[in-house]
Amino acid sequence: MSEILFVGTLEQIRERLLQAQDILETRATEGYPLLQPDEEWVFDTAKDERVCPVCSPHDRRVFRGDEIPGAFPSFEMIGVGEIAPRVHLDNPWLQGECRCGISLLDAKEIITERLFQELEEVSR
Repeated sequence: MSEILFVGTLEQIRERLLQAQDILETRATEGYPLLQPDEEWVFDTAKDERVCPVCSPHDRRVFRGDEIPGAFPSFEMIGVGEIAPRVHLDNPWLQGECRCGISLLDAKEIITERLFQELEEVSR
């Protein structure tokens, strides 16, 4: 990451710093929306003999965030950066609850990059 340089008159810099402060406060309370194209999510099966034929080919497969809703229509967010694919709800011939999961990769890096881009925009 490089530095963010605020330029302009003293009043312009003050205004831009206040905008940056608003961004930081908003992101601290609201965060960022998930399932965006810049995210990578990895599918993990339960890795045993009971893994279904729908989940098995997805093991360790990486999906972009915006691909998740189309690939797993019944998915459920079960925690920060954790998804239950719930593929068994979409396939009535599968028995029991899906035990697999989908996890966000490099969350800290993604959030840092998004925040940097937002702050860089107000610095100009």
